Order: sequence, then structure tokens, then C-alpha cells
Amino acid sequence: MKNLKQFNTFNLDVNCQEIVFLNSDEDYINFQKTSSPKILIGGGSDILFTCDYHGIVGITQNKGIEIAEDDSVYKVKAEAGTKWHELVENLVNRGIGGAENLALIPGTCGAAPIQNIGAYGLEFDNLCDYVNVVDKNGNKIKLKASDCNFGYRTSNFKTLWIDNYIITSIGLKLSKKWVPLLDYSPLNNLKKIPNLTPKLIFDEIIKLRMNKLPDPKYLGNAGSFFKNPVVSYEQFCKLRTQYNDMPYYEQPHNQFKIPAGWMIDRCNLKGVTIGGAQVYEHQALVIVNKGNAIPSDIIKLAKHITKTVEQKFNIRIEPEIRIYGSNGEVTLEQL
Repeated sequence: MKNLKQFNTFNLDVNCQEIVFLNSDEDYINFQKTSSPKILIGGGSDILFTCDYHGIVGITQNKGIEIAEDDSVYKVKAEAGTKWHELVENLVNRGIGGAENLALIPGTCGAAPIQNIGAYGLEFDNLCDYVNVVDKNGNKIKLKASDCNFGYRTSNFKTLWIDNYIITSIGLKLSKKWVPLLDYSPLNNLKKIPNLTPKLIFDEIIKLRMNKLPDPKYLGNAGSFFKNPVVSYEQFCKLRTQYNDMPYYEQPHNQFKIPAGWMIDRCNLKGVTIGGAQVYEHQALVIVNKGNAIPSDIIKLAKHITKTVEQKFNIRIEPEIRIYGSNGEVTLEQL
């Protein structure tokens, strides 16, 4: 058995049968053709292992960034093992805007399409041009962004294609006509700054994220544990009547996104601890490993949070992270 503690940011002491490091397309093809049960992870920042995994774990390690341009756009290719934040930082340092709102999101570029990562009003699919994959037969395929069915923290890679494709690299398209995205209230103060640049937004977002999110090097966590629920207009009106201070974000089709962290906080769950797992005292959306947590501590705490929030708001919040049991991906309800 091989230990996975250093490969998951919850820092949980779990094992798998074998670890394989993937550095090239050929490695991905060979891994995809393996008949044994297998999962692929990047930075391990969006995963909760609930127990030992009875299969092979592939670790993406191919790195590299290529940038081309024409009159109107920058065309960016990033290998799957490249850290997402390093890609954003690279672009900002070159004076290329468009991705800065996604600064300091942990994980690799290969994981970005799966979850359709997002923050501060921007999502991966707003930037995506294509995704390169290897299918079950080892064939290399380029998928257009429109093929991927991106949604809020989801995509075909997380649903329809969950066992079909392995992502080897991604392609982004960034307009040269840069327009700052400052719709989220924490960024409103930047609207007053003359000659605003992507670097200034990048620096501000890093400051914001560092103030509210713990560094997994010192306090194990997987970032935001839960997705922000999207509710109907009718349900929104009922909630707004009860809680006139409730933050919200309007969505298409007359729906509204409610911050899960706000709901958890209103349930007075910050600091609540089960075993070695705790609702982070500075950001209720995060569950942390205080140093001695076992997987069942985190599962019990997550279930306690979902039950408490549902009882108070009549909304069932769902995990944003991916949860793995001994034989593959599972839901919180299945545990």
C-alpha cells in the first residue's frame, strides 16, 4: 500500500494500492489503458478520501505554458499538471488580463474544467477554448468548450464523462480588450482606482483569499467544502422576508445564488468541532483538519452542517469537493 497523505490537502493518512506519476501524453495513455480501478488527481485540493482506496492513483505532473496571439486574443495552452495559480500569475506578469479573478485557487489546470472552478464572478468556462483528453482506448481528442456542458461547479467531466476521459491539457482564449470584472462586493473599492490593471486585481484577490482561507500546509483543508445553492424566485422571496440582510447574487432564469458560508455562519456553526475536524473560525464554508482528524470526523461534521442548514433554511447544501470511498467516487448521502 502507498500512502496518500502528501497528495491530499486535507492531510489525511489514507492509502492506495499504487501511485503512478504522469509526465507525458504517453503516461496518460498507459494509465488510461490500465484495467485496475483508478482515479486521477492533481493537487489533491478538491478531494476527500473517506478511507483507503482499493486501486491505483495517478498524479498529474506534466507542466508547461504556451502563449500565442493574434490581433484580438491571447491563446494559452497549459499542461494538466501545471498549478492553476502559477498559470494565472504567469499571465498577469506578462500583462495579460482576464484570469486574475481566479488567483490563488488551489489545484492544477487539469482539474479546473472538471469542477468549472470559479471565484469573484468569473468561472473557468468564461475563459475556456478547448480541453485536450485521452479516451478509454488511448486516443487523443480535443474537445471544444461548448462540448463540455459547463455549469456551476460541474461539467460533463464530473457527470456524463466521469470514467471516459483523462484531461492532459487545457486551452484558454483571452481577449486583448481587457475589461475588469468587479461585480462582487469585496472588489467594489477597486472601481475608484484610476488606470486599474490586472495585477492590482490579482494582488487584491490574493489578499482577500489569504485573509479568509487557511493554508493547507499548516491547517489541512480542501478550500470551500460546499457549493453555494441556487434557489427559485419564490424561495428567495421567502428567505429575504425572514433575513433582510441575506446576501445574494442574481442568476439566469430568475434564480438566485445564496452564499452557503453565510447560511452556515447564521447557524452558529463556526468553530464547531467533531473529533479533529472543525468548521473554520474565519470562514464557515471551510472544514479544517486541526491535525489529528480521521476521515469519519470530516464526514460527520459535513453531515451535521448540511442537516443544521436544511433545518433552518429548508435548503440542502451540497459538497463542492469530490468524495472517494474504497472503490470510487461517492456522495455524502451514501456514507
